[in-house]
Amino acid sequence: MKMKARATKTKITAFIIAVILTGVILVSCGGGDSFSFEITDKDGVTKTFAVKSAEKILGDALIEDGYIPADSKTAGTFDTLNGVTADFFADGAYWGFYINGEMYMDGGVFDVEANKDDEYSFRYEIFVFE
Repeated sequence: MKMKARATKTKITAFIIAVILTGVILVSCGGGDSFSFEITDKDGVTKTFAVKSAEKILGDALIEDGYIPADSKTAGTFDTLNGVTADFFADGAYWGFYINGEMYMDGGVFDVEANKDDEYSFRYEIFVFE
């Protein structure tokens, strides 16, 4: 009788541990709350960054993880990304925002819900005045 009780207790303990580990794995994988994006700087060097945020809006997640300044939300736009400033008034530089390789023209990062299945990229670009 003691042997059966011990075996049952072991099975229950193993089941509880498996449930806890599954929960830990789902949380650490982001559970849909993480995404990545690329930055191509003014020298043409591209780097990929991972954002782990519970924020639903892309711009809010970028602020939370420190990629863009917090005052960008109030302004609705940003000129500094990951510490690099694109100064449109000085030389026509801006951060081009792309989703799945297409320039996003319907708004900005504060208009987009973060989706781990989309590819986001920011490119340092120069507007050529003609």
